[in-house]
Amino acid sequence: MTATAPLTQTLLNPAAAAIAAEITGTLSLTETVDGLANEAVDELNPLDDPALDALYTDILSGTIIANRTSVPVRFFVEGRTYEVAPLRAIGLELLRNTAVLNLFNCDAAKSDADVGCFWDPYLLTRDNFYEVVIGQQLGQDVLLSLRSAGAPPTHQIWIQNRTGERQTVIVNNELHEIAPAAVSEFSVQPDGTLLIQLRTCIRAGERAVCEWTPQGAETGFYYGLYRTETPGPNNTLIEALTLQAIIGPSGETIQTPPQAFCRLRVPTLNVRSGPGLEFPIIAKIRGTETEPGSVVVVAFDATKTWMQVTERVARDGWVTANPEFILCDEGVANLPVVGQLAAAATPVITTNGASTAAEISSTPPAATAPPAPATDTAATQPSAPVPPSATEAIPEEQTTPTPEPAAVPDGLARIIVNNGFDQKIRFTLDQQYRPERDNLSGEWDLEPGDSVTILVYPGTIAFSVSTAWRGLSGNAELVLAEKEERALWLYFVPDPLEPDRWNLQY
Repeated sequence: MTATAPLTQTLLNPAAAAIAAEITGTLSLTETVDGLANEAVDELNPLDDPALDALYTDILSGTIIANRTSVPVRFFVEGRTYEVAPLRAIGLELLRNTAVLNLFNCDAAKSDADVGCFWDPYLLTRDNFYEVVIGQQLGQDVLLSLRSAGAPPTHQIWIQNRTGERQTVIVNNELHEIAPAAVSEFSVQPDGTLLIQLRTCIRAGERAVCEWTPQGAETGFYYGLYRTETPGPNNTLIEALTLQAIIGPSGETIQTPPQAFCRLRVPTLNVRSGPGLEFPIIAKIRGTETEPGSVVVVAFDATKTWMQVTERVARDGWVTANPEFILCDEGVANLPVVGQLAAAATPVITTNGASTAAEISSTPPAATAPPAPATDTAATQPSAPVPPSATEAIPEEQTTPTPEPAAVPDGLARIIVNNGFDQKIRFTLDQQYRPERDNLSGEWDLEPGDSVTILVYPGTIAFSVSTAWRGLSGNAELVLAEKEERALWLYFVPDPLEPDRWNLQY
């Protein structure tokens, strides 16, 4: 790589909040111009051809065949003939674990009737990485061969763009473009680490705000350049580039850690700093009105009730593994188990006697957690208040503690109704169950995180909850003893048998 473009001072700032550099010249990855500086280049570098870019928009995956030569190559595998442009690559989805690739050993522009040109067979293994290289140079003619992709020299780092789009990176304070399906080679001091700046963008409609994120790359490694997309807050999309090592210095293939792709069954799911409800919320995964939220997970905790998410979502972030709230593909069976059992398991108490480890993201943007019920277990864990329901209802922010409420009057009971759902709800309680007359309609509209305290008569009380979101509603009842105080956290969850139905829980 010899041609580069200068980088403005704005881009040299690691904390730059936006891209301020403008590329004014054509960037070339492999072109070298001999002679005078003003001498014109007769041939277009194949990596600068936008027409070729349009032919290599697929994300590189599967069994990858990279053409590392300056001539087009042609090969035949599983009943199809492929041609790959100079310095580009394609990915094959092989039908079997192994297949035979027949490589035309001459420039693809030649004919197999030409002297010295014939088809060489090579054995492929599915999902491996191969390169077509020049096996022999005979004057102006070349004889091609196929090999497993190997490690770069110890003073270089190789990066293959697998995103399907032309990408720009910053290396040694200079901008470099990497064409789709192409490989760029960077020189660095042996046994050193090269800091590469990769672009991360937040998109909202037609607008985008980008910044440069540094990532270290070690000498002697072959890297793949990938792009990830993660739903962000307020219907935004976070696009980020990342480097993943694919071949190590000794030529060994770097196995990609097991991953599983999961989709939410609820509008929003909390990401916590550890595998348990006692850990604070550090991020949220949200869907849209038309698409459910999704996340890639990489590991289970020791109980297999929590899953660790990728660092693109949150570093050391965890989500519940309860299938009522999240469903994952078959890759979940291969996830490793990391960490130890939680030091102190948090008890979960529900009014209907049922207990679950699921966590729906029903936390409001700003609310405070109510005190845990006065039980022996809760008393031994003052530093981790227990939510009074199976669902997630621990707030994201702390506010000034409020004074202890007055004692429940004789002959009455008290309920504290909390909206644990992430949509506005209406709580309805008939007048026959409560002595107060200040709300004759018996209806309370609660935003997410809102709560209302209501004095009621002891005994059985029935109530209903509804929300305009999807037109959900439900009825329930509970039994209260005299002077008892009960906190209700109201939310809806998908029915495990009927996907379009949601059930009220508290």
